[in-house]
Amino acid sequence: MRCGRCGLTQFSAEACRRCGTPLVPTVVVRARPRDAAIHPLRDIWFSPRDTVRTLVASDPTRGVLVLSWFVGLAMFLEPMTSKANDRFPIAAAMVTAVLAGPMLSFGLVFLQALLTTGTGRLLGGEASPVELRAAFAWAQAPLLGLFLLWWPEMWMPGGYWKPALAFINLAIFLWAEVLAVVLVAEVHGFSNARALGAILLAWVIKIALLVGLLLMVPTDPAKKAKPEARICPERSYGAVIV
Repeated sequence: MRCGRCGLTQFSAEACRRCGTPLVPTVVVRARPRDAAIHPLRDIWFSPRDTVRTLVASDPTRGVLVLSWFVGLAMFLEPMTSKANDRFPIAAAMVTAVLAGPMLSFGLVFLQALLTTGTGRLLGGEASPVELRAAFAWAQAPLLGLFLLWWPEMWMPGGYWKPALAFINLAIFLWAEVLAVVLVAEVHGFSNARALGAILLAWVIKIALLVGLLLMVPTDPAKKAKPEARICPERSYGAVIV
């Protein structure tokens, strides 16, 4: 025990032997272990709320880019490779999936998080865009299962098992959407119903923005009007094209 006045270190006693200052026992509190034992990719399946809560409290950017990259690749592999032919070889299809898929995946996560920040706050939420990016990125974890479906869809087209694969594909996407609702509700701090409303409002805004951009695309002014047929009353041999 160390005296706070004179600095004398001594064994347990009621007062310092040098200056007589009363000694107060100090309690040493051990630091809590870091969250290194947390494995989001494992825990997101069984305790999604606790997992995203820990991620937001410790490092909300953890795994966002990596997960979005792999999910984008998984989503683009099957559509791109199924279009491979003599003019579009399988190597070019895979390169396209590697380049385009991850960028589109992260762009959707970023945009959805930005819009859901606003719609969620309108409904009483309090999450930031960074926290919602973590929620939407980790909600895509079930989509990693598309890697397992790509191989049979690519190399064994057709067959009686095709409807079963389509059903599994749909179930994976529905699972990801339900998980997104749960994680958004957790980071925003409100109910699942409000989280669903915030996500739907964000989708309405995205669709409105897309329609607005399409309407802003100018039409080709070089298009010529179709010739009209006029009948000349003075001539009896038919119509004149002008």
